[in-house]
Amino acid sequence: MTPLIPLAMELARYAPQIIGWLSGSKKAEEAAGQVVAIAESLTGAQGNEALAAISADPNLAMQFRQAMLNHEQAMDAMFLDDRKDARQMQVQTRSWTPPVLAAVVTVGFFGVLWLMLNQGLPEAGKDALLIMLGSLGTAWTAIIGYYFGSSAGSARKDELMAKGSQG
Repeated sequence: MTPLIPLAMELARYAPQIIGWLSGSKKAEEAAGQVVAIAESLTGAQGNEALAAISADPNLAMQFRQAMLNHEQAMDAMFLDDRKDARQMQVQTRSWTPPVLAAVVTVGFFGVLWLMLNQGLPEAGKDALLIMLGSLGTAWTAIIGYYFGSSAGSARKDELMAKGSQG
């Protein structure tokens, strides 16, 4: 069986919001499974063959992109629940670990970025430094999402969803 997360990451070329569903969550495998299932359903092919079909046909790529947009609300709700659980745990435990880690990642990310901009990339270890910066950037994005929410648009969408479910 094709590993779901790498395949879903390849499909993210056609629907970038997939990356957010796969990064930094305990539900990444579930999200990848849903993304791949949509691609397979759309193409009638399995695994990498579904990716190849979408890659080869611009019309299928557009249909896949639209399917991801249609599925976005359900996926976002799944991840909002995940973050809500993490925030609730923090309220209950009052652990110092999350804010300290957030501070360390923030200092690390901007420190490495500052060094790279001012010192340039070293010849030895250049690739490792770029990978580290990418990882720190991804972690920093997750931290901002945890502490401040994913976006004002998401907050508005949540508000509309709550109103819709009330009546």
